[in-house]
Amino acid sequence: RYFLIRMTSSKPQTSATEHHDRITNRAAGQPWDMSELIEIMARLRNPDGGCPWDVEQTFATIAPYTIEEAYEVADAIARGDMASLSALDGVPTGLPAMKQAEKLQKRAARVGFDWTEAKDVLGKIHEELGEVGAEFQGENTDMGRLTDELGDLLFACVNLARKANIDPGTALRGTNLKFERRFRRVEALLAADGRTPDQASLEEMEELWVQAKVEERAESGK
Repeated sequence: RYFLIRMTSSKPQTSATEHHDRITNRAAGQPWDMSELIEIMARLRNPDGGCPWDVEQTFATIAPYTIEEAYEVADAIARGDMASLSALDGVPTGLPAMKQAEKLQKRAARVGFDWTEAKDVLGKIHEELGEVGAEFQGENTDMGRLTDELGDLLFACVNLARKANIDPGTALRGTNLKFERRFRRVEALLAADGRTPDQASLEEMEELWVQAKVEERAESGK
């Protein structure tokens, strides 16, 4: 919080050329002084001539990047790759699977291996969904193949989110919270009738789920 306050509070006094000279002429391995880092962040966050991307960031938008960088730093330390703690160019194996998938897709996109538009990924998702469905057609499901096909489907869904400029982790966390909120409402409605979820049928809980969804949308005006 202290850094973000400093980053937005004052106009930096050092010119961009001076910043460049200080960085390029720095001796290898020479540690940064905290005041220098704060000054660089302040310049990046300065609405007057700063980096447009940095200026736009908020606590909410920067959260996924913060988590990602933490995993990259941990991976570099685990591998003893101290050089990567300036420029982490690899895709760490320690990243959560969803974030790792996103980064792999971004790296492939840099060399042109990418879908043209987000809507183009929908066909791939339908294809992968069909292959998942096919695994359930036989009498004995091959769990290895099913796991592989589900992985392909999830990878394609991450690709769709990336092409739509939506962080998949943020989207999923939002859905997790929504599911929890609505299911707790189902529990409350059942409790008012003196029952618990394990005492209700699936049909009853589904009906209460729809009620919880309608109530929530009415409250939000959507």
